[in-house]
Amino acid sequence: MAAVISTAIASFILMLLLFLAYLFTSAIWMRKTGFYGAVVMCVVCVVANLAAYSQHRTLTNRDYAIVIAPSIVVKSSPNESSTELFVIHEGSKVHVEDASMKGWREIKLEEGKIGWVPVDAIEVI
Repeated sequence: MAAVISTAIASFILMLLLFLAYLFTSAIWMRKTGFYGAVVMCVVCVVANLAAYSQHRTLTNRDYAIVIAPSIVVKSSPNESSTELFVIHEGSKVHVEDASMKGWREIKLEEGKIGWVPVDAIEVI
């Protein structure tokens, strides 16, 4: 991630220097070099910032969890009286799909099964 940020900063500084060369030089070849170089560095800066943002989201997105209860009955809706779909066991890794219900989390297993579990039965990683 540090390399991407360094690239973004360096390309921004180069963009500014090339733009200043475009503005304050009188030689045509220097003005053209400054202008087109600034445009290229602007594109590099934008791409590097998008890459850094993507890496940041990947590192801070905490939407996986591990089952910490010995076994959990996964329900069809966030309600104790809802239909039981399947059972998962301690140590299973699940993807948290929805965390909006108080006390319940909608999960998805790797094989595609979806259901609801109590929040105290899983630990977000």
